[in-house]
Amino acid sequence: ELFNDQTAPGLTVQPDYSFAEVFGAVDYRDQDDNARDGGFYSLTWREYSDLDFDRYSFRAVDLLLQQFVPIFDKKRVFAVQGRLQAAATDDGAGQVVPFYFRPTLGGSTSHRGFNDFRFRDDSVVSVNVEYRWEAFSGLDMALFSDWGAVAPNIGKLKMSELQNAYGFGFRFNTYKTVLYRIDLGFGGEGVQAFFKFSKAF
Repeated sequence: ELFNDQTAPGLTVQPDYSFAEVFGAVDYRDQDDNARDGGFYSLTWREYSDLDFDRYSFRAVDLLLQQFVPIFDKKRVFAVQGRLQAAATDDGAGQVVPFYFRPTLGGSTSHRGFNDFRFRDDSVVSVNVEYRWEAFSGLDMALFSDWGAVAPNIGKLKMSELQNAYGFGFRFNTYKTVLYRIDLGFGGEGVQAFFKFSKAF
């Protein structure tokens, strides 16, 4: 009732796709699921081909950068994540990116000032900064700040338009993994609470 195929491309028809992917990563974190030292950097490129309607072919890129800086004995950590996601079509080819493949902003792993998938466009940038410390064995606490923006293309992403949120969290964990996480975010659209069986990043 609210959207049509012009405002949400791909709403009325969903084609089958073929795709090609190129992926590369550098990973030297000490732990995959509860990193306290090291970094993770990845770049993924995909080419999607619409097999049915010759209308929804596009390419997508996802650049992810994570760095973890321990203080003294790894019981205190600065964690930083930056991510750029973009989807685009060939100019003048009459193709569009379907709404369900457009990158999104908002949620427990991108921007905790907004609900999951709150914003959607062809280009999204987000930055997350956390200070984590061990309150006692089995519980880490965190102070965080998130920034993010969406735009129709990468060229229109502006650092001056980044929306900011901040908050704090509790992470019930072992040395190797986060078992349960509670994050409370402020500064976006009211107070956002996230309860997750996963790490923030």
